[in-house]
Amino acid sequence: MSVNFKHTISPILKLKMLNNEEKVVGLVKKEAQMIITLPNINEFSKELLNAIQTSSKNIECFIITASEKLTIEKVINKYELPESIISLDFKKFAESFNLNNSQDKMKKSLIMIDKSCHVARKTIL
Repeated sequence: MSVNFKHTISPILKLKMLNNEEKVVGLVKKEAQMIITLPNINEFSKELLNAIQTSSKNIECFIITASEKLTIEKVINKYELPESIISLDFKKFAESFNLNNSQDKMKKSLIMIDKSCHVARKTIL
């Protein structure tokens, strides 16, 4: 495995998903990872659903949110999302990826981590 010095190495972070499964962000894997942080899960859209569904064969996708559980459940039902891709570990994630804003809340973002653990893209939305 070669090292790409153009990109930052991803922090390694264990996330607890809504279905109580634990997943790890930032470890060497067979597929890349796409993380969408949505402080308000009501901002989830059909476009994001399409991106997740289109990428799911090659990319492991996660949604990190600070929303209330009832609000999350409504979005899960509306878009038929699996609980295994959604996490409420937003404080730990925001701190590890420098996504806290001035009000100490998580910023909305898209993060791509390649197969060799490099942050290939980090976009604040």
